[in-house]
Amino acid sequence: MTKRILQMIGFAAVFAVVVVWPSGPVHTSVEHTSVFRYSGDGVLPIYNTVTREKIEVRFRNADGTYNEGALNRIDHLLACRYNNEETPISLKLIEMVDYLQDHFNSPEVKVISGYRSPEYNAKLRRRLRRVARHSFHMAGRAMDLKLEGVESRAVRNFAVSLQAGGVGYYGRTRFLHIDSGPVRTW
Repeated sequence: MTKRILQMIGFAAVFAVVVVWPSGPVHTSVEHTSVFRYSGDGVLPIYNTVTREKIEVRFRNADGTYNEGALNRIDHLLACRYNNEETPISLKLIEMVDYLQDHFNSPEVKVISGYRSPEYNAKLRRRLRRVARHSFHMAGRAMDLKLEGVESRAVRNFAVSLQAGGVGYYGRTRFLHIDSGPVRTW
């Protein structure tokens, strides 16, 4: 089985537990169509600022199933800029970025960095002091981005309030790091 299919099976199992478990409702922006606490409308307009490629994909169908072809297009768009290596991008991350894009009604997500191969991450670490040794970028679980037409500080503040993963703000360059890891900020 592919890595993404195994990922989806795992999320389906979590969803089954959440639906059956008497802990209250799952909070999503599209009721009952996503296993994630925060999810958007399932349509994501993305622009890669390095390759200048742009796509708009419907990655989640109305019945809550994921469109494998659309997810593959996202993986391709967010491939490592160093060697064009691809990895499955985290569904939780995709849903979170879609949620942010929808919340702010931004016409486009401008991605500065998606997946990073271990070699590229090591190269960046030698040049830049703020690159993590075990970056979530290397697992397809992080994006550095800007939302078109929205002040990055506002996106940061809202993303931090969700307590749904890591949020980094790089004020000088005005971009955000969003990841599907533990809740933390910098």
